[in-house]
Amino acid sequence: MSEPVMAVVGFGRTGRAAVDFMLEQAGRESLLLYTDAPVARDETVAGYESRGVRFVSGADGFPRLRAAQTVVISPGVDGNTERFRDLKDRGVDVVSEIEYAFRFNRATIVGVTGTNGKSTTVSLIHHLLLHAGRTSWLAGNIGTPFISLVRKMKEGDVAVLEISSFQLEEIREFRPHVGVLLNLTPDHLDRYTGVDAYARAKQRLFLNQGPQDYAVANHDDCQVRSWLENAGMAKRVWFSTEQALPEGVCLEENEIRLGFLAETDRIPLTTFPLPGPHNLQNYLAAAATVKLLGLDGRRIAAGAADFQGLPHRMETVGVIDGITFINDSKATNVDAAEKSILSVNSPSVLILGGKDKGGDFSRLEELIRNRIRHVLLLGQAAERIRSQLHGIADRLEEVSDMVEAVERGFALLRGDNGTVLLAPGCASFDMFTSFEHRGDVFRSAVNELGARLQRMGSGSSW
Repeated sequence: MSEPVMAVVGFGRTGRAAVDFMLEQAGRESLLLYTDAPVARDETVAGYESRGVRFVSGADGFPRLRAAQTVVISPGVDGNTERFRDLKDRGVDVVSEIEYAFRFNRATIVGVTGTNGKSTTVSLIHHLLLHAGRTSWLAGNIGTPFISLVRKMKEGDVAVLEISSFQLEEIREFRPHVGVLLNLTPDHLDRYTGVDAYARAKQRLFLNQGPQDYAVANHDDCQVRSWLENAGMAKRVWFSTEQALPEGVCLEENEIRLGFLAETDRIPLTTFPLPGPHNLQNYLAAAATVKLLGLDGRRIAAGAADFQGLPHRMETVGVIDGITFINDSKATNVDAAEKSILSVNSPSVLILGGKDKGGDFSRLEELIRNRIRHVLLLGQAAERIRSQLHGIADRLEEVSDMVEAVERGFALLRGDNGTVLLAPGCASFDMFTSFEHRGDVFRSAVNELGARLQRMGSGSSW
């Protein structure tokens, strides 16, 4: 059998979706699937093999990729390592899944990136479009690979994509009609050499935009303003919760003012149900985006009024004896944890920690001093966080697992109407399979605590 002209690296959700797409292409007789570790042979693997997929792995298998014309890499794969540079030097087209999908796309693309708030913002944009009767597809880093939907999309549809820095590293022609940059704060410093390298990856969202496209961006974030100065040719649409913007999106008394395009729209702030200043920024970004796609203020307000927040994002999972338990497991970096803390106004216990991503937790010290009664440290990063928060050592306590964190948080607040806030500021992969898994374990621990107190006749308000 001749060497395949297509290859996929990674056999997770994105890798499988890419393989499925390639197998549907006419004339595709075989393709290569590479993983660092061997894939366990099961019915799924056997099924792919029967359709011409060849599985290779390890250092001995990687050179087989040199024969491919195009190699599609999954988001978790770093294409900047020496082995992939070797492929590129040999003329192999190494691309991300969103780049490969773009080559077959017919829909209008909205691409949303930033350190925090991406999932809420894309979900809100998608919701507003559907509420207005538009055909919208939600995909990307939020969970559904773009490649798995691209054949279903038609001209006139909107593809709303959550896009990570990893996905943007290996684009060539990918171009959103509306690109959205929500914020830029240090993250993924376990992968990038520094904040500048991370920001340069985010900036690539605007790389191929032309004057007919739009860049929606956060005017309140000085890093965003700086990095967007020379990012592509798109028309700029700024949003701000802090300043008046005559030609952008801003707050004016109790309204959102969308002062761009032909007519100025105004939306009452009372139409948006999610708490926190960061969610208000997400709303302004989403409102600007859908106005660019043809929605007016009336339809935006009507759609926003019934938008439900996403799980694991400032999600109230229970109230026990007046103590509220909030699951913000998606707060996977220091900046997100900071925004979570600012959104809570009652006496609070904070659950912090997980897999370290190189964040600077000392930034939180003064905020914790003013707003948090006690901090429970969990997971691999616990000792590093303790060393960075040495000025408030008397408020720090390590716990062994999520169940202990929930029970200890409840005990520390019992008798007060306070909040136990899970805002870890870290990745989840030391103890959990994902941030969703971490949030589910938190919810289960809260449920079990409430049920146990009810059985004991404690008078829980559960």
